[in-house]
Amino acid sequence: MTCGYLLPWAIATTRGKSNAEVIGAINFFAGWTVIGWFVALGMAVGSHRVAGVRVWSPPGT
Repeated sequence: MTCGYLLPWAIATTRGKSNAEVIGAINFFAGWTVIGWFVALGMAVGSHRVAGVRVWSPPGT
């Protein structure tokens, strides 16, 4: 049962999600409710989002 309870956090960690700590906290504190567990699972399997990309080129090029 413990493995199933922590499944959303494990998925987020293995996928390299940047908010794996948040997913783990939601899973730990609200995962005992079915809704909290599904919220954490949804966040874990959701797509990765890029906040922004900065392109730098040296001066004079």
